[in-house]
Amino acid sequence: MRRERQSPRRRCTWDWLACTQNRRGDYIESAFWRYYEAQYAIYDRLRARFPQVIFENCAGGGGRTDLGIVRRFSHTWVTDWQIAPRSFAITNGMTMALPPEYVDRLIGGQSGHTRADFDFQARLLLFVRPTIGFTCPLDMGWNPLLLAKLRRLVELYKNFIRPFMPESRIYHHTPVVNSIEPQGWGVLELASADHLCGICGLFQLAAPTFPEYTLRLRGLDVGHRYRVTFDNSGQTCEMDGVALMQQGLTIRLEGALTSELLVFEAVNVI
Repeated sequence: MRRERQSPRRRCTWDWLACTQNRRGDYIESAFWRYYEAQYAIYDRLRARFPQVIFENCAGGGGRTDLGIVRRFSHTWVTDWQIAPRSFAITNGMTMALPPEYVDRLIGGQSGHTRADFDFQARLLLFVRPTIGFTCPLDMGWNPLLLAKLRRLVELYKNFIRPFMPESRIYHHTPVVNSIEPQGWGVLELASADHLCGICGLFQLAAPTFPEYTLRLRGLDVGHRYRVTFDNSGQTCEMDGVALMQQGLTIRLEGALTSELLVFEAVNVI
């Protein structure tokens, strides 16, 4: 007797149903629902029993970043991928789903040093919660220039960005970042809720086609005047908020995987 061979697609369909549903008497329940109820209960018991322990969640490729998981952990590592330019796409997307202070990113490790320079990598971390890993070879001393740059960015984060981050507003100027290796410009802005200060990072990703980008900031107040610092040159200028938001600034970056950081602070605010 000839037996009809079951197609792989049909087998996958039935296997999928089998692992997502449980029959309990006359009812069919969601196995995923049951699974997450049990998983959350485990973490709740652990946190209650060990209130002083810092629990860290590794996202496993972004799979454990739902709100139910995040609220039960002190840290959420949203990815193992630190390599540019995809690193921008990940930070860009995850900060749409989660508050910036709940998104952990790393510099120095997981091959992040293989593409883009230190500035590109470090500036991207200023928009989330940064961690510093290996920034020099083992058993080797610090590069003094790199160490000075790292200290300056850490000071900027701790003393300027971190105080306003919990109540901040993040603006995705380039919300749609296509492909695994995104191309063109990537722009993020993080501003305080009172519109008094903030930062903006501009990143040339892969295969740049336009060397200039017109930036119109969003997190300011049209009635304030701001001091703007260009991190690449260290130069500063003062501009009215209305000009920064409506006329904008032209930022020029030559070549792939380059970046600029703008720091803005309100001046003469009564």
